Amino acid sequence: MVLLNAGWAKDDEKWNFGPICSAFMRIYWVTKGSATVTMNNREYPLTEGHFYLIPPLATHYDHSSGTFEHYYLHIADELRSSQASFQPYELPFEVTAHPTYSQFFKEICNNHPELRLPQPDPVSYENTTSLLAATQRFVDYSISERLRIHGMLYMILSLFLDKAVRQQRVTDQRINQALTYINEHICESISIAQLAEKAALSREQFIRLFYRQTGSTPTAYIITQKIYQAQILLAERKKSVKQVAAFLGYDNQSYFSRLFRQHVGMSPSMFFMQNK
Repeated sequence: MVLLNAGWAKDDEKWNFGPICSAFMRIYWVTKGSATVTMNNREYPLTEGHFYLIPPLATHYDHSSGTFEHYYLHIADELRSSQASFQPYELPFEVTAHPTYSQFFKEICNNHPELRLPQPDPVSYENTTSLLAATQRFVDYSISERLRIHGMLYMILSLFLDKAVRQQRVTDQRINQALTYINEHICESISIAQLAEKAALSREQFIRLFYRQTGSTPTAYIITQKIYQAQILLAERKKSVKQVAAFLGYDNQSYFSRLFRQHVGMSPSMFFMQNK
């Protein structure tokens, strides 16, 4: 994990941004006032005395019309080791602030004023130059300081894991094999008939069993995984929108863009520019 930014802010009615979709995680501790975050077509209130977590690659909108004071942590995980650990769980958006863990927030932010954002607008810090500089700044800390920060970050994250709900577990080996195949061949064109044949089931039997085990149709799952991979590739800026569409097996860029917008809430071009 890399701590990119940390600090305390009195943003008040200036905290109005979106759509935002970043490659890093945001954690907030609201110390005074309130605000709202809109995510997945739902508006969430942010209130005093609570911690909040916005996962990476989650499209959201920020809004505040009055007093709003908070601590913030921006955490990158380029190897996605933490994300892999959290994947089996549905993390809560809100947890009650705990005095000990609140102290961790204060210690990180107060001990490292250089991590404070000069401006709250994501446009000012969500760019390649700023992210590379922030990453290098963290790497330049002594190993003891990095470990100290990691320890406090993991303790804060543990509060969210304490309240996490384990996602539905896939128990049928045939569906587990299908999921593995999809993830390993996400850049290819994957047909339902192909997956059903591998599972030794008819197409209709496979679709029913897949939905029963995962809560999603095979087609919807494949699209979701492809768009998630597209977000990662675009955030890394190693490929253009056209190249990402082709890489993931979409010959029709317009169709890819339409799917991306449906899932992310913005066009791939806009996402690419936001994470430039």
